[in-house]
Order: sequence, then C-alpha cells, then structure tokens
Amino acid sequence: MPLTFALRILPYACTAVLWVGGMASGNAAPPSPPAAAKVELAAREEYQAALKASSEGLHEEAALKYERLLKDKSLSKKEEAQVGERMVDALVRARNSTKALLALSLFKVPEATFWKGQCLILEHKFREAEEALRTCLKESTRYEAEARLALGQVLVAQGREIPGRKEFKELMESPNAGIARIASLYWNESEIIASRAPNVLRRFGQERKDIETEFLKACAWLKTGDGKQGEILLRRILPLTTLNKDLQDAATVRLAEAYALQGRQRTAERELVRFLEHAPESRYYEQAFALLLDVTAPEETDARDRLIAWSAIPQPRGRHALALFYLGQWLADHNQPAQAVGFLETFLSLHSGHVREAEALRNLMSLYGTMGADRRVLELANVWRSRFGTGGEDTVDYLTAMIRYARKEYREASMLFEKSATSAVDAVQGQRAMYNAAAAAFLGGTRHAIRSA
Repeated sequence: MPLTFALRILPYACTAVLWVGGMASGNAAPPSPPAAAKVELAAREEYQAALKASSEGLHEEAALKYERLLKDKSLSKKEEAQVGERMVDALVRARNSTKALLALSLFKVPEATFWKGQCLILEHKFREAEEALRTCLKESTRYEAEARLALGQVLVAQGREIPGRKEFKELMESPNAGIARIASLYWNESEIIASRAPNVLRRFGQERKDIETEFLKACAWLKTGDGKQGEILLRRILPLTTLNKDLQDAATVRLAEAYALQGRQRTAERELVRFLEHAPESRYYEQAFALLLDVTAPEETDARDRLIAWSAIPQPRGRHALALFYLGQWLADHNQPAQAVGFLETFLSLHSGHVREAEALRNLMSLYGTMGADRRVLELANVWRSRFGTGGEDTVDYLTAMIRYARKEYREASMLFEKSATSAVDAVQGQRAMYNAAAAAFLGGTRHAIRSA
C-alpha cells in the first residue's frame, strides 16, 4: 500500500522544528552562554572549524569536531555545556538520533529534555516525543516556542489534529516574526491534511508569495485532485536557485504526483526513477518509492527489476534500505514467500532502527507463519515486543495469535488472543484481543462469550 503524503507536506514537517530556532533568529546555533565564557572558546581553532562545518551543512563533521573539543580538559563548565549542546544540535541536524541520544547520556547538555524530544521525533516515536516535549515545557525552557511547534507536529503526526492546530494557532501571534511565520505554515499544512485544502487556497489567494507558501499552495491543489494546477506551481518552483535540498526533493516527488493525478503515469514513473537514480541521500526516498509502486502497473516486472538493481547497491543507504523492503513486499504480494523473507531478513540485519523495521518484522512473521516456521515466528515476535511492544507477554501472544489466525488455526488463535487480553497492559489492545478471540472461537466452532477487557 502506498505511503500517504499526509504527514509530510512541508519539507521540514515534524523534524524541521529542530531548525526553527535558527530560522527565526537568523542564527542556526543554540543560544550561547555569557560572553565571558564565550570569548575564550571562540578563540580556539577547533571551535571555529566546527562552526564553519556547521554553516556549510557538514553536520556529522561538525559533531566530530565538537566531540574532540569536549576532550579538552581546560574547558570551563560553561564552555563544556556550550560545546555539548552544539554537538547534539549538529547530530540532530545530521538526523543521527542514535549518536545524539548517546551524547545526551554521556555529557551534561543544557536543555537535554528538548533535545531528547527532537531525537524521538527523528525516530518517529511520536508518543514518547510528546511526553518529552511536555516535560520540557514544564521546565521553563528557553526553547519554549520551538518545543510548542514540535509538540504541534507530533500531535498532528498521531492524528490529533485539533490540539496540534491549537499549538500552531497560538504561536501565529508570537512577537517573534520567524516563529509566527513557521507556525502559520504548519497551521495551513494541517488544514490541507484535514481535507480543508480549498480554505487554504482561498486564504493564500492567487498572488505569488514566498517559496514555502507556493509549495503549500501546490500541495493544496494536489489534495483537491487538481494535478494541473499543482504542476504549474511546482514547475515554477523547481528552477529556482534558492531552493534548499529538502524543498527541491519534496517538489520533485510532488511533481510526479501531479503527473499521476492527470493520468500521466508513465511521465510520473520516469520522474520518480530519475529522482531515485540520481538524487543523493534524501528524506523523500520513502515517498518516491511508495508513489513509484503506485503508478506502476502491478503485472509489470519493471518495478521488480529496478528494486533488484537498487537492492544490490549499498549506497545511498536510504535507497538501499527501501529497495530491500519494497522488494520483499513485492515478492510476497506475488506469492514468492521464500524469496521475500530473504530480502526482508537482509533489510533487518543491515538497517536496524529503520522506520520500516516494525512493518518488516510483522511481514516476516506472517510469511514465516504461512510457511510453518513457528520457531522463527516466535523469535521475531520477541524481537518485535522488545523494540515496539508494551514489554509484556501480551504482545507476543497477540502477534502469535495473528499468525495462527492467518493459518486458519482458529482454536489455538482464540486461546492466544484471550491470553493476550487477560494480560494486556494497554486497554485498547486488550479489547481488540478479546474481540479477535471471540471471532476466532466462532470460526473454530467453539462457543465464546465476548466480554469487556
């Protein structure tokens, strides 16, 4: 099933709140300690080199330089705090949440809860991110506006548009013009997500505005199903030399969507293949893959052949991971389970922590279940539980029951569902398990009373 574009319209949606402070103030770095500590640090060659790397977008390199600087025992406590925060900021900008979280555990970093929230957003752990951001806001953070923008985004990402929109609406009145502008963009984005694109188009009008607003207008036209108007705006945006890479990539993929909406599937396909062949590492690979498979006729093998080719090339890593994942999906959909599990297992071993990891685990459990490999099903169920579950046996029982159900082993499935419902720590999962237990029992020919969890 193609991935929806709903949660990532703006090229900086969700994760871009990490940059809001810089965009709003004109200075991409975190606020500095008092000048007395700053003067001595600013004179250091290593520090200036790290700042230069950051300004050039070489965030991993900058983080490494900051890390080396932290080993200097002559730094004052204030300088250590400043360098530590810049290092975490650089790692987050590089989208390396693993290293950023490690740094937060090893060093005393100011505003650690705020940065933890940003790392969780990068990992798409939106509920945990929400908790961290709410804690951050209770602590009287100097990143209050940025944290509220991030909170609004994670709420929308969880499907809770009303409270998310409330955060954006209030920040639109911020005295900080940069924050107010970003909040307005996010608010209009949420309007598009909530199928109120016509309202956004009326609000923006026909007058040409800044690039981000014009991009949102194009997305609004696409949401209404008008691919031609979306194409006109996107083709106007793409040649601009002021585009950053994220916006360039987002507009390219959206242009392919505009073609598809006009019934020009072949044109959309060519645009997407060109993007995936030539674009360096991109946040928009996922959307490009999903749309490419959507516009490609199911019976054609061109999609499979392209996936095979890309899965054999380890770089860029983002494309390699998705090629393995989608190739496994394609093979499973075309009744080739033995080949599918090979590619999905490779995906898991080479790309641990990928956003598609949970889905790959579930798909593998289903495939192994149909193949009768119960031991591997249980191994993967335990892996899934340790990484994504509630931490109890209820999740393993539930997942194993799903496999039994898919194999028409209804009595065993019913017992496992009921066991899961009894031990569930999550009320929703408990109710779902109990309902499934009743359905499985009915199909298995046994009497079963549906009771509330």
